[in-house]
Amino acid sequence: ESPAVLAQTAGIDSRQIIRLNANENPYGPSPKVKESLGKCETYHIYPDAYQHTARKALANYTGLPAEDILVGSGSDELIDLLLRATIDPGDKVINCPPTFGMYSFSTYVNGGTLLSVPRNHEFEVNLDGIKKVIDDKTKIVFLTSPNNPTGNLVSRDTVLDLLDENILVVIDETYFEFCQQTLAPLVESHPNLVVLRTMSKWAGLAGLRIGYGIMAPDMLSMLMDIKQPYNMNVAAEVALISSLSDLPYLKSN
Repeated sequence: ESPAVLAQTAGIDSRQIIRLNANENPYGPSPKVKESLGKCETYHIYPDAYQHTARKALANYTGLPAEDILVGSGSDELIDLLLRATIDPGDKVINCPPTFGMYSFSTYVNGGTLLSVPRNHEFEVNLDGIKKVIDDKTKIVFLTSPNNPTGNLVSRDTVLDLLDENILVVIDETYFEFCQQTLAPLVESHPNLVVLRTMSKWAGLAGLRIGYGIMAPDMLSMLMDIKQPYNMNVAAEVALISSLSDLPYLKSN
């Protein structure tokens, strides 16, 4: 439920509500975001379907080519697009619970069969368990690093091992800015790797829905073809650019 509904139910002010399960940033966005949104004069114009400005800004931020970056309406949209582009009904998707719930949700919505390979007693990925369930119907494995909700990182060796299995490996780095460890540079040499990130947490933009994926150009081209043309709205683009221009403030938070 939204903070407004929760507050009404509890009979308290909505400003007293903290939804710990949502991991929303308590500091909010950069002050530059509010300023830039107020000055924007193009709300009546459709946004750039090819996201040129946003992708260039994210390339400067990540140090990776703009040709490898696609922006989504949150990383949730990119998870759905990856499944739509990759699986047919009945194809298998590997999930490693406890973890983010959208992998299983979107798998079911897209007609996939979910294979759950639970993490071990220390919440580390069970690599042997994953490899045992891979067959010719297995198309994707989702891994979160750091994992939500346990905080574990996925090792480079584990990812390289899975990349050799000829399936799509999706590493969700939603919390990259909190750990500064990434596997994104591997995309350049591994076309079956996709790395997802978001502006929701570290940049405080959860309400504007801005995520992005780092992937090989062939995969990006496929997703560009099947995404909604204007999936990143004008306000989201303005907020993204403003946030990336105020890194010291956001990273201090």
